[in-house]
Amino acid sequence: MGTSFAAELTTASPNGNSDLEVSAARQAVTQRLVDSLLHDVRNPLNALSINLDVLTEKLRREHGEISPGQEKNLKVMREQIFRVDGILKQFADFMAPRPDPTRTPVDLSESVRQAMQLLAHECRRSMLKVRQMIEPDLKTTGTSGSVRFLALQLLFRGVARAGAEGELDVTLQREGTGAVLRVRDGSADSREPFPHAWSALAALASGMGGEVRIGGPEAQLFLPLA
Repeated sequence: MGTSFAAELTTASPNGNSDLEVSAARQAVTQRLVDSLLHDVRNPLNALSINLDVLTEKLRREHGEISPGQEKNLKVMREQIFRVDGILKQFADFMAPRPDPTRTPVDLSESVRQAMQLLAHECRRSMLKVRQMIEPDLKTTGTSGSVRFLALQLLFRGVARAGAEGELDVTLQREGTGAVLRVRDGSADSREPFPHAWSALAALASGMGGEVRIGGPEAQLFLPLA
C-alpha cells in the first residue's frame, strides 16, 4: 500500500508534468476505484446484516428465546460485519479522501492514531515492539488526506526499517507554533527504503507550511498548528 503509492509520487511523467500533478491524476482515479470497491463490498455486508437480523427474529419466534450460546454467536457475527465495514471506511479515508471545501482544521493527533491502526497488522506480523506517546487534540492546517498520507508514510518507513522483532518509537507533541511527529526505528542500517519518495513528500509538507526531515533511524514531520 504505502510502498507503491510512495513510488508513484516520484514517477516521471512522459509529457513533462510534475510528479505531484501525476500523483494528483492517479489519486483521482484511485478515488473512483475505491468508491466502486466500497459499493461492491458493502452490498453483501448489508445483506449479511439484514439476514442476520431475520435469523435472530426467526430463532426468537420458534423457540421463544435465544440460548446464550446462540446469542453469543450472533453477537460475534454482527461485530465482525461492523468491523469489516469500519476497516473499509478507514482504508477509503486514507487512500481516497474526500475534498473538504470548508478547509476546517485537521485533527493531527487522530490522523496519527488512525495511521498506526492501519499498520497494526504489519507491526504484529513483524513482531515489532511499538511505543507511542501522542499528545491529544493537536490540530493543523491543510487537507485531511495530505496530513494522513504524510503521517502514514513516516510510520511505514519506520516499520520497513525496523524489520522483524525490531523497535519503533512514535511521538507526537507540540513544539512552539507547530507539532512534530517523530518516528524512530532504532535500526543501524543506513539504507533508505523509499529513496525516491521523499522529495515529493517534502514538497507536499512544504505546501502546508511544514517540513519533512529524514535522517538515519529517525523521520520527522513538522506541521503548523491551526
